[in-house]
Amino acid sequence: NAERLYVLSMVWAFIDKPNSNYTIKIMDNTSKAVYTSTMNSNSLQVNLNQFSSKGLYLIQILDNTNKVLDVRKLILE
Repeated sequence: NAERLYVLSMVWAFIDKPNSNYTIKIMDNTSKAVYTSTMNSNSLQVNLNQFSSKGLYLIQILDNTNKVLDVRKLILE
């Protein structure tokens, strides 16, 4: 896959996806969506300080028909 996920200093997540017109959804460990954003450019920055608890999160990348293209794990410590 062409997309890359970078987590730097546990404050920002950088999502890189060429030719972007995707929705990024971050789900907590109860499958509740805690963040949703549409990518209108090739990259997206997410401030991880907005998440209230540490633990496992899933990052979903969806196309314009809401089909899940990829799922990545994010662990906040």
